[in-house]
Amino acid sequence: MKNGKLNLPEIIYLSNSKKAWNSVIDSVERYQSHTIDIKPKIHIDQKLILALIEPKDGGIYLCVILEYLIFIQDKFLEEIMTITPGTYRSLRFLEDSDSFTETERTLQYYIQSLTLEQLRNDNLISYQ
Repeated sequence: MKNGKLNLPEIIYLSNSKKAWNSVIDSVERYQSHTIDIKPKIHIDQKLILALIEPKDGGIYLCVILEYLIFIQDKFLEEIMTITPGTYRSLRFLEDSDSFTETERTLQYYIQSLTLEQLRNDNLISYQ
């Protein structure tokens, strides 16, 4: 932002962020043990407080969305783990070749958990 005006990449980023937020927020029903009744939409002039990761005030909504997305990801991974290894070539990258011994030759899936501090750019999927 220069002179109080957004440049084109910033406008595109904000537009994409707004679209992503608004498409997810209505799907969220609960956060921890509380029902979420107010589901604010993001507008171009929206306050920054919604983007703060803080489990209180306006920042709770980003926590709610992140928790919801983590839940969806975990359910997806649980479903993937029920598929028999070797069934689909597209899942071959999850097969751990070190997961079998000389007597047992069955492959297993291996999904490594990483903390944010352990992430590298090649661990992330970029849709740009």
